[in-house]
Amino acid sequence: GRKSLSVSEGMLIVYPPPQILKFLMQGCLIPLDVAFISSDKRVVKIHTMAVEPDLAGWNLYSSQVPAQYALEVSAGMFQRVGVRVGDAVTFSGDIPEAAKAEDGP
Repeated sequence: GRKSLSVSEGMLIVYPPPQILKFLMQGCLIPLDVAFISSDKRVVKIHTMAVEPDLAGWNLYSSQVPAQYALEVSAGMFQRVGVRVGDAVTFSGDIPEAAKAEDGP
């Protein structure tokens, strides 16, 4: 069957070129799920990222293959709705193919 996940409280990060993405939990106070998504909009890797006792960000969570998008949501959400590696992703709304964060002032 078709799975649907509507995310109103999450963060989608878009990277200009597809690349192997690596995330840390430095300073993060709540556990999160991250789904790494390829440029052809397929889930390539999912991690549940735990809060680290010292908040230092020692554990590295990698996409292991090139990805263009990373979607962070509350821990356990992907498992609850049955999102798995290989699933196709459809973005609703105006999501750019590539975006670049600007350097701060």
